[in-house]
Amino acid sequence: MGEKGMEEEPIHSAGSRVACGSWPRLAPCSYLGSRLRRHGGWPRGSGAPTAARLPRLRGGMGEGLTARDGFNGVLRSVKQLVPPGADQAFLDGCLSTDERNRVLGAKHFHFAVISARRATSDEGQLGIMTVEAHFNAVGVKPTWYVDAESLQAYKSLGLSAVVGGKLTPARNLALDDAKSRRQVCVQISDDISKWEYFDVERQDFGGETSFQRANAAVCGAKRLCVSPLAAAQFILAKMRSSPSRPHLGGVFPTRNASMSLGQEEYSTHHFILGDCRG
Repeated sequence: MGEKGMEEEPIHSAGSRVACGSWPRLAPCSYLGSRLRRHGGWPRGSGAPTAARLPRLRGGMGEGLTARDGFNGVLRSVKQLVPPGADQAFLDGCLSTDERNRVLGAKHFHFAVISARRATSDEGQLGIMTVEAHFNAVGVKPTWYVDAESLQAYKSLGLSAVVGGKLTPARNLALDDAKSRRQVCVQISDDISKWEYFDVERQDFGGETSFQRANAAVCGAKRLCVSPLAAAQFILAKMRSSPSRPHLGGVFPTRNASMSLGQEEYSTHHFILGDCRG
């Protein structure tokens, strides 16, 4: 999570527990949760909607159907992943009493999805609709920061989209917008299929020469699928209860959970992921 305008200290935090979707960047300060990971894209054979299922059909009046017409189906799939009560159970079970007292409501966050040139392909539209559905399911309308050439294509999908420009200007604009609204900025990738937390104690893999034990630990770990709102609330609560008061926070940077279970729940010395952060 990022709080612009505050004096920043070089802090990171790693927890091995949530999932999102693009490659991380280096940052001067971060609070990286190693158990909070993000997943990019739907896994094969998961039963989730695929680009091939976004129909190019003709309606009875000869109208072409678009990805927007399939949004309710994507939303139903998301609600199956994150059922009612999942977020509250996650926050109640995985935060201390002090941390729970620092959980903020949705109105305190500015969710910014950084995207470009993905609103016209089947795969891109599916990713966009999936991310939007995760927010829609918890009553949040994120702002999409996109390239100028694709702005209308994003808006045609029913998104709240603005021109962000290239990657760095878009990220900076999102930070400026959040600051002007006195909100915490949370930046999100445009291809996340789910946010997942591994509720497991740190594992000791000392002396291991392969990932066999780590992979077995992942298979036996308790997994909690949560909304992007709950993921942001969790990270910010951890940050604000930390004596070192970090100003940037993020999640484990890959989908390989076996690499995270040997770490502490969070740390203050790793780089921050380029998205699912504030």
